[in-house]
Amino acid sequence: MEGGNSSTDGTSISDHHSLKLLSTDKEHNRFLFAPFGDTSAAAALAAKFAAELKISYPNYWPETIRALMIHSATWTEAMLNNQAINNLNQIDRINLLRSVGYGVPVKEKALYSANNSLTLIAERTIQPYKIEGSKINYNEYHLYELPWPAEILREQLFAQNVTLKITLSYFIEPNPGNRRYANSFQYHSHVLDFAVIKPNEELPVFKRRISGASELPENERDGRGESWFIGSRVRSKGSVKKDFITMSGADMAQRNYIAIYPKNGWYKTRKKLGKTNSVVRYSLIVNIETANVEVDLYTPVYNLIENILPA
Repeated sequence: MEGGNSSTDGTSISDHHSLKLLSTDKEHNRFLFAPFGDTSAAAALAAKFAAELKISYPNYWPETIRALMIHSATWTEAMLNNQAINNLNQIDRINLLRSVGYGVPVKEKALYSANNSLTLIAERTIQPYKIEGSKINYNEYHLYELPWPAEILREQLFAQNVTLKITLSYFIEPNPGNRRYANSFQYHSHVLDFAVIKPNEELPVFKRRISGASELPENERDGRGESWFIGSRVRSKGSVKKDFITMSGADMAQRNYIAIYPKNGWYKTRKKLGKTNSVVRYSLIVNIETANVEVDLYTPVYNLIENILPA
């Protein structure tokens, strides 16, 4: 979000009021406005964005509102240093996330689906872990068979590029222990991740892969051999995960199974705290889009959902 600007003469940096945003002044009896900038201004604009989404969708969870903001974000040319996004190497992509996150949220994308851009949203609860005897094991994963415009993808977009974008959002409890627990595997109360069925992968094979994914080392998890922009190793940090991949419409037609599965967390490793059987919430946003504005991805899926919902 916008935080205003500073100026430089090449040696020192100065804050000029004319380069900042304006807000109402706390001494309103003397001044109407005050300059406002940096993270304070950006946080205020982010809160405004979230409030506007909440007004439009009052029943959505906070996890979903956050997911919509991040899902809608795009990187500007300045953020990409005027490079094509696909030309960035892995180090460039990591530095991009560290410096500007997922980019600038776009309200229209967060609010609406266009005909050539379809967005599906799920809000669910899951119990990641369970106690079996004296051991704590993984409890369950969720498998989604998504309503998919497979015929449109195969027939009208067979060789054209289609992008699949996924955002997974959930909130964690920080570890109540001492600093030795403050690493990427023990700070989180629980960790969730997503995986997508691969082209030509049979559903039973996908299920077996996900059933064992929680126990795999980080460098062997989902995404091996696939050109996800961020990649599973980098996106695994934190409690919101966003990634996207571009492929032909023919391949995209087969990618309608998505799994949400648990990984390690202190709910699992610190049994004495009594949180092992906790049920947690998450929001999943899935989006497919194409540059071809003549192709309608939205209506076929809308009709499919309308036909399967109870009257």
